[in-house]
Amino acid sequence: MQGMAATIDALKEKDRFATALAGQAGIVKDLSRDNVIVHVGKPMGSITGWVGTFRWQVWLDYGDAAGEVRARIDGQPAQLWRFEPDLAPEVLLDRAKERLLEEVMKHRDAALDEAQERLGIMQRAAG
Repeated sequence: MQGMAATIDALKEKDRFATALAGQAGIVKDLSRDNVIVHVGKPMGSITGWVGTFRWQVWLDYGDAAGEVRARIDGQPAQLWRFEPDLAPEVLLDRAKERLLEEVMKHRDAALDEAQERLGIMQRAAG
């Protein structure tokens, strides 16, 4: 959190600290949401969802080999995962979704920790 004190001072000078503090509180609130929102593509070939502010997606690319599923979090490059080649598409997607949700939760937890730390610093600076 280096540079946070200088940022806070600059915001206070410009009378924008209260707005920034409210914005940071909103970020913490959004990241605190841990409910999973899911959308299944029709015909079933993809599953997309959100956890907090993180968008995630798993999908089958019919050019890939049997048992392969693609996955990504928040616009990051897609990962290619390999599962048993004899699994049905629905099972492949479900397994990939569960695996990706574990990763998404780790990303969300790390982002939430950072956001809460920034909010705490800002709240202490507010007095």
